[in-house]
Parts: sequence; structure tokens; C-alpha cells
Amino acid sequence: MSDSDVELRRLVNALPQYEEQIRYWESQLDAISNVKADIFQAQDTINGMIKSEKSNEMLVPVGHNTSIFATINDMDEYS
Repeated sequence: MSDSDVELRRLVNALPQYEEQIRYWESQLDAISNVKADIFQAQDTINGMIKSEKSNEMLVPVGHNTSIFATINDMDEYS
């Protein structure tokens, strides 16, 4: 086998590994994008609550996929 054939075989054999790495990094980018979207949504929600002049009723997570309704009457205490 010539050197170019050996190099070609090495590159062809390495291709699946590179494709797997690409899939991994794509999944990591998707996860980061999802977290970023959640953070922006949380910021918008909190900013809206702070600007609100009335009391805010909200669903508050208390653990293990369980939430309760709560009313925040004075946002100045929390901002």
C-alpha cells in the first residue's frame, strides 16, 4: 500500500469518531441555548413583577414537581 492509501484509510476510519464529536458538541450547544432561553424568560418575568404596581399571584415550586399558589404583595422586599 502506498502512503496515500494508508493516509486515506486512516482518515476514513477517523470519520465516525469526528462525527460523534460533532453530535456531542451540537447537543451541548442545544443544552446551553435552552438554559439561556430559560434565564431570559426568568429575567423578563422578574422584571415584569418588579414593574407591577399590584400584588402578584404566582405558582411557587416547593419541590418534587409540586407547586403552590402564593401572592407577593410588596415587590420592594424582594428586589
